[in-house]
Amino acid sequence: MTRSTHGQHTTDTRARLLEADAPLPRIDLEHIVVHHPDQPDRWTVVPHACSTDERLTAWLSVDASAVVDLEAWR
Repeated sequence: MTRSTHGQHTTDTRARLLEADAPLPRIDLEHIVVHHPDQPDRWTVVPHACSTDERLTAWLSVDASAVVDLEAWR
């Protein structure tokens, strides 16, 4: 455990989930690719089951160059 800058303890979330008896939930994701002429293309990833309102806060954007094929890395 480490201390965060706010004085709260933080732990590795993945390690905590792996220690739990419950199976990890499956979350289906979808992505939107935005092409920029003078910048790297960007992927915005959202959970598939989100409502339109939830999508406003449940997203992550990354450069397309950071995305890898999961099957290739297994």
